[in-house]
Amino acid sequence: MEPTGDGTVAAYLVTNALPFDSFAIAWDRRQILYLLIYYMALAVPFFFGGLVIAVMLTGCDQRWPVPSHRIYAASLAGSGAGALVALVGLDGLGGEATILLSAALAMGAAFAFDRALTERRRGKVPAVAAGGLLLLAFWVPAPLDMKLSPYKDLSGALRYPGAQIVATDWDQGTRVDLVVSDGIRSLPGLSLTYTGPPPRQDGVTFDGDDLSPVPRLDPAEAEFAHHLLGSLAFRLRPGADVLVLEPRGGLDVLVALAHQAESVVAVEPHAAAVHAVSASGDSPYDDPRVDVVFTTPRTYVERTDQRFDIIDLALTSPYRPVASGAYSLAEDYRLTIEAFEQYLGRLAPGGIFTATRWVQTPPSEETRLLATAVEALHRIGVDPSDTVVMLRGYSTAVLLVQPDGFSEVELDRIAAFAKDERFDFVAAPGLDPATTNRFNVVPDEPYSRLASDLLAAPDPAPIYRSHDFEIAAPSDDRPFFGHYFKWSQAATVRASLGRTWQPFGGAGYFVLLALLGMSTVAALVLIVAPLFVRRKTKAEIPPRLRWWAIGYFGLLGIAFLFIEIPLIQQYILLIGHPATA
Repeated sequence: MEPTGDGTVAAYLVTNALPFDSFAIAWDRRQILYLLIYYMALAVPFFFGGLVIAVMLTGCDQRWPVPSHRIYAASLAGSGAGALVALVGLDGLGGEATILLSAALAMGAAFAFDRALTERRRGKVPAVAAGGLLLLAFWVPAPLDMKLSPYKDLSGALRYPGAQIVATDWDQGTRVDLVVSDGIRSLPGLSLTYTGPPPRQDGVTFDGDDLSPVPRLDPAEAEFAHHLLGSLAFRLRPGADVLVLEPRGGLDVLVALAHQAESVVAVEPHAAAVHAVSASGDSPYDDPRVDVVFTTPRTYVERTDQRFDIIDLALTSPYRPVASGAYSLAEDYRLTIEAFEQYLGRLAPGGIFTATRWVQTPPSEETRLLATAVEALHRIGVDPSDTVVMLRGYSTAVLLVQPDGFSEVELDRIAAFAKDERFDFVAAPGLDPATTNRFNVVPDEPYSRLASDLLAAPDPAPIYRSHDFEIAAPSDDRPFFGHYFKWSQAATVRASLGRTWQPFGGAGYFVLLALLGMSTVAALVLIVAPLFVRRKTKAEIPPRLRWWAIGYFGLLGIAFLFIEIPLIQQYILLIGHPATA
């Protein structure tokens, strides 16, 4: 087990130093080699850990044989304990220190293993190494600091002169950084009619990405908040009781307060982000009307009996081209049909559910948002054609759902807002086609046509099948809102590799397939190939017994893939945090 501790640190050093960039893999063939090295380096600790178990099962070089069931019990118990150590270590020490702590534990186990079971003693080297790694875990030297990709939001923000990280913390396995910079200007959905100065903003990032703006001004002074596309629901319901789901840096909380919200419940999974924002300057979270709840949106909505005039699903991620295929298989239980049903069920009479997403070309992200709302409305027995409004600007789209239906007065106010702020309609009851493409003009505008088809169709499946991207509404069984890839795109992606910087379609999906291919080859080389290497042994293993063993352990692996991993996915929904699940 000694190589496992060494291998853990070595694997981290290799991957930390290697300039792998999945976005460049389409035109830079070196990235394929880097990906292979990444995979092999990260596999080293697991290889040696498995080797220790295999040697123990053979009884080689042991004082007495250990029954196989005890070996497996110890392996599973160690895995469970290691998972707990990882959770505690990440929150208490951080990512780099947790890697060193894991290596120290492996070295300590190697020392105990050597003393208890083997005939040949190897001295105290593992114990000394374990102690050294443990000390480093509490004082991480600079060469071990985690290097961020230059394409991460945090790396981009730090390139601005004078920008600096003022707070770093770990929360539920996520690294949270607060960045102070004069160059952060993030107001998604701001109308082009706004001519005032941008507010002072800082930024908070999550795992070095997903930069969320932190507004640093009083809500009464936030004139820009009245010109944001996402402010429409608050204009229709001034003085509302508001629920903001995952506001992160607090922009949506500020918008609600600027529209004289009576109360705001802000549900944020990452307590470290809110604490960092509040401790470093003026914060919307400090307003006495704001109550912050540290949990996941689904957990809160499922367990509360309170009803709200406005439920706002905040825009938490920056713009990502849908063609990249980034985050294709990232679970997002905030954006599923079942989640939307629960949001609608927590609305007060006349209440509005609102959500903002990025406008993509071809239509995908904003259209999937609409499709999810439409299917949720169908499930609760509400006609979506009378209860849905969607507007778009040049970069974002906002969805409003009022299950009780919009009045004529409200529709007139929405139309006036769209005209004054230069936004275009995508969907609305009695939609006038002349209002769909007059300000942010798109050739052969497809958004309103798709929206009209979805709102009118009794069965949206044919619409989903005919579209270039996968836009079917995600469910809790398939909670992949960012997965737009279709196999029909494969030929186009293949033809564009090396010719464009961002191939059409879910190019990132092919990186996952490449990893699957590498895993298959590695399994054949490390597991299957040794079975065909003939050795002279005292007792030849009968072929039937050999294949029974392969089948038995193969079925254990299949059970892991088809039972344990899906259960982990369900635990994400139950618990909220993937690392804890």
